[in-house]
Amino acid sequence: MIVPTLALIAFVAILVWEILRTNLSAPTLAHYPWKVSLLGISPAASLAGVFGGLLLARSQFARSVRPVIGWGGTWVRPDGAAEQTWIVTVHNGGAGLGIVADVDYQLQFNSEDTRPDHWIGFSDLKERYKQGKLDPGDISIIELGRGNPLASGTRPKDGFEVMRLKESARTKLKVVDMRITIADIVGDLHQRHMVLLTGMQNEYVPHLPAATDTKNVDESHHAAKPAAAQEKSATS
Repeated sequence: MIVPTLALIAFVAILVWEILRTNLSAPTLAHYPWKVSLLGISPAASLAGVFGGLLLARSQFARSVRPVIGWGGTWVRPDGAAEQTWIVTVHNGGAGLGIVADVDYQLQFNSEDTRPDHWIGFSDLKERYKQGKLDPGDISIIELGRGNPLASGTRPKDGFEVMRLKESARTKLKVVDMRITIADIVGDLHQRHMVLLTGMQNEYVPHLPAATDTKNVDESHHAAKPAAAQEKSATS
């Protein structure tokens, strides 16, 4: 992308130079630097047009295959479970495949007055849980590792599960954010900041009945099962 752009800039500059030369008098053209001719108007215009068209075509293609990353959460009480769980999934609703390039997290507990000004990696989550004094099993964030593909055209219920939060811990956390960087098939990077607790308090219904069939849950907040058996999770 950089090389064609630089080439286009160079050929446009050459074209402008050649146009300026054609409007100068013969005595002026006899002196340096005006006597220097690089390509001529026709070759410079042709090459500028070629690279301009190449960049335009590439831009249109990149737009058509750009991944669109979204997320959704829902409260679910698994059959036989003592409490509900807030489950969040990430999906790609765009037309193109997305490849995970990087993932960071940011957590703030209700006991903290200020929000952290830095992001942490997956390996730092357990230590962060300890700082917030979360009980074992309160939260489980599933690793969405680098190189993990996010299939195109998926819906929330078909997404990749990234977090489970127990009902008993919903008042302990103020912020659980996830920042994901995705690479598309042409190499462009796209970043999305996701607020994983969006809707958690508003959609909370005490004494939610157990449900073994989650197909009746609204698709916009439907949680999907983990996409691969080798997924790792960070639990407190």
